[in-house]
Amino acid sequence: MLIKAFFILVIFALSAAADVSVVFDTPNQTWQPGQTLSFYGTIYNNGPDVVEVNSFNYNLVSPPGTLINFFSQLNFPTIAAGANTGSVLLFDVEILQPYPAPGTQLNGSYTLLGGPDVESSFILSSTPFSVTVGPYTSAVPEPSAWGATLTLSAAVLLLRRRRQPNSSVHRSFES
Repeated sequence: MLIKAFFILVIFALSAAADVSVVFDTPNQTWQPGQTLSFYGTIYNNGPDVVEVNSFNYNLVSPPGTLINFFSQLNFPTIAAGANTGSVLLFDVEILQPYPAPGTQLNGSYTLLGGPDVESSFILSSTPFSVTVGPYTSAVPEPSAWGATLTLSAAVLLLRRRRQPNSSVHRSFES
């Protein structure tokens, strides 16, 4: 019993010593269909010891049937005491069909795991974020599509003009 209490105390002390926080650049973002949102942020080590970030978890509560893809390319950093990572890409979010209704707010959390060494998996920080579904809008053509459309329209007009009989030639035959 005494050994169990000792281990609980050690685990608590190690997790309490790691004073880590995540600050998102933009924690609340608006999403449009077909868009991938990128969440950037800074990881701060406010504690007196080096911290190894070993993994992370994220979740986003969504309506039933909504599929969400998370992507992350974060290399697990070692953060010195009192240091930070600077703004880094933490993860991307992509919402798949069926889309939630416009105006729906999806709330989530981003949790970092780690500790004093690469084997640790203590919760270092848990930070909320949200995604609001924006209004569905029709697609706007890209500038290159506008150029192609204008070029095609000009070509059609030139072809039509060449096919129309010349009105001055017809008048001379009529007299």
